[in-house]
Amino acid sequence: MSSESQASVTIISVFYNREGYVDRSIKSIVDQTYPNVNILLVDDGSKDKTYDELKKFESSKVTVVTHENKGFTKSIADALKGIKTDYIAVHGSGDISYPHRIEKQVQALEADPDAIMCGVASQNIHHESLMPIDSQTFPRAKVYVSDFFKGTPFTHGSVVYRASEYHRFGGYDPRLTYTQDWDLWLRMLKAGGYALFLEEMLYARINFPNGASNSAEKAVNQFLHGRAVHYLFNNEDVDRNEFLKNGVTTELFRSDPYLRAEMRAGLSRRALRLRINGMKEESDQLIKFMAMEEMPVTKFDRSVFLVVSVFELMGADLRNLSAFLRRLVNAVRYYR
Repeated sequence: MSSESQASVTIISVFYNREGYVDRSIKSIVDQTYPNVNILLVDDGSKDKTYDELKKFESSKVTVVTHENKGFTKSIADALKGIKTDYIAVHGSGDISYPHRIEKQVQALEADPDAIMCGVASQNIHHESLMPIDSQTFPRAKVYVSDFFKGTPFTHGSVVYRASEYHRFGGYDPRLTYTQDWDLWLRMLKAGGYALFLEEMLYARINFPNGASNSAEKAVNQFLHGRAVHYLFNNEDVDRNEFLKNGVTTELFRSDPYLRAEMRAGLSRRALRLRINGMKEESDQLIKFMAMEEMPVTKFDRSVFLVVSVFELMGADLRNLSAFLRRLVNAVRYYR
């Protein structure tokens, strides 16, 4: 089958100040085994040489654009407005898509016309050592809206959308800066559709210290935006534009004791995961922020912190402990 007769795919990747991670990341999508792809690389007003590095890949199939800095969510939402290919594939900046990723996802979606999108199993990798931190998997081949209530079964950068469905549901909402993916997925799946999940490890997500998972400020904002998405999902009578007109801030939730307790538990677990994964500085920053907001680390997580500290003082290899504690923390999070 010629590439012209195959479904067309646009792979989009938005970069900001990651010049040292462009080469390997973009090579991984240029070298995909699926032939009928166009690649759109967006530089979001980087202050380093990211744009110059991206320009090296410009070709008949690779388009590189730049604009003033406006943030990831608005950048990707604006860039996708005019896309007319059959599928839209996201690729996180600096991340790695394994060679057969797009081919496998398109095959799965072509074989199941009722599926809206497709995600894959992925690894989280340290940005410097490139050592695996953990992985993100899901136990079933089909993912429904209820599966997103406690989190996301797959990472955003691994997703391929049916373009017609992406546009039908309005695409990403630029106002939900930290949870634009979760918001879109809930809106799409709430209508009754489902996503596909491929259990093969086809994607590697680079864990950057300034990413939303590691920054104290971004972690708080991600939580607030997540609560906003959850609120909108459960309250169909609420006017979305009115609710979001002043942005998502702590003032929306500060007076709600339940949400405050939920934020404390969520940030506490995140601080613990950072410490377990060797990111002590980032963990300490988050704990400091929690103390300033009068939200101390939970009693359970303090106990686990103590275990980690003892192992560190003993000079023990934390890799086996880390694997055990990650499983323990995830189990507690699931059953809470």
